[in-house]
Amino acid sequence: MSKNQSSLINFIKQTIPMNDIEVEEIANTFHFTKIKKNSLFLKENEISDDYFYLQEGVIRFFLYDLEGNEITTDIFTENNIVFEITSFFNRIRSEVNIHAITDCISYRYFL
Repeated sequence: MSKNQSSLINFIKQTIPMNDIEVEEIANTFHFTKIKKNSLFLKENEISDDYFYLQEGVIRFFLYDLEGNEITTDIFTENNIVFEITSFFNRIRSEVNIHAITDCISYRYFL
């Protein structure tokens, strides 16, 4: 377990009651990831293969209206799981884009 992974471990412990060994096994399936400000790490029409525990930073979900304007549908801050649930579980194309508003530090789980 990395020293910086403690916030992920605490998040898991608060979410699901389990022993420390199980929590550490789950945490070890995540990979440390830095996301640069303004990165689009899921674009509409892509299938989501991963989700993130957001340790630091701000992320938004947005889509385009009929005139091509961006419409923000969700904003996530630290200590949240971030992913496009419908695309991830149903293996269908995403209708939203996921955009890093700031530089982010996260732990990524991918299929």
